[in-house]
Amino acid sequence: MKYGEIKELTFDEFKKLGLKFNYADDGIIVMDFDERTIDKISSRIARSFGNLFTFDFTTITIVYEGSVTQEREGNSANISNSIIITGPHFMTNNSLRSNHCVCRTLIISTRKTQELLCQYASMWSQIMVMRKIAILSMTPQMRDNVMALNKAFETRAKGMEIQLESVYTATLVKALLLESCVVLRASVEGEMPRPVYGEQRQWLMQHFLSILAEKPAKRHPVSYYARKLGVTPKYLSTVCKEQSHQTAGKWLKYYMNQQIHQLLAKSDLSIHEAAMEAGFENDSFFSSYVRRNFGCTPSELRNRENKI
Repeated sequence: MKYGEIKELTFDEFKKLGLKFNYADDGIIVMDFDERTIDKISSRIARSFGNLFTFDFTTITIVYEGSVTQEREGNSANISNSIIITGPHFMTNNSLRSNHCVCRTLIISTRKTQELLCQYASMWSQIMVMRKIAILSMTPQMRDNVMALNKAFETRAKGMEIQLESVYTATLVKALLLESCVVLRASVEGEMPRPVYGEQRQWLMQHFLSILAEKPAKRHPVSYYARKLGVTPKYLSTVCKEQSHQTAGKWLKYYMNQQIHQLLAKSDLSIHEAAMEAGFENDSFFSSYVRRNFGCTPSELRNRENKI
């Protein structure tokens, strides 16, 4: 996918880059790297996507030893003994650099992030729009989660009887995501900018996401939300592209998918009741939408989530 001349690296495309993964299954990739492999990763991405691109997944990089310098959206930071989190749809100039480091990176598809965070997915997307890149010192809970993940991979590597099943991996990644969400929420509370000169567009973007997050998603057009915000649909979409490299329509779809996931996986509503609650005219339209966006039927989506 392209945004003008800027390409978007998707989760599935990343899987096909020929990189060595510790684990890759059901929307989660785990890979280790050091200073010798950073150049290899960067060059493979650059060959297909150039040095300026966006990606459609969440990354969580745990820096164990040494330090890395990472740039996102014009921000540069030297990071050591921390967790680096980047959200989807933000621009990177492919400039991860290090003289010495040992890192582990979790790459999580947007679909999987929504599944794992459940009711906190909306909060997560708002925070990542505000922060773009988050650098966190590890809390005791984060350290426990990271140690559990490391232990699981060490056990697997030694060929012992305990197998690293996809459900177990998803559980560990979910715990790390939730703890990161708690820490991030505490760090940004009270940071919602007021609409003063020079900040109106950022405020508009955040207020738009707040409206989507506060009320159950319905199949409203962009013009419906633009009227609520007192702007034109074109201006709202322009601001969304400027602030997040995503159109307003894409954000509507993102929140609609979150709502559908909640209705099917986290409620006792029937398929028909979920379709009506989400604003679909009938079950057939609803089923077609779920198939296109989740790759399964409404019933299969419900059953899949109940296994996690």
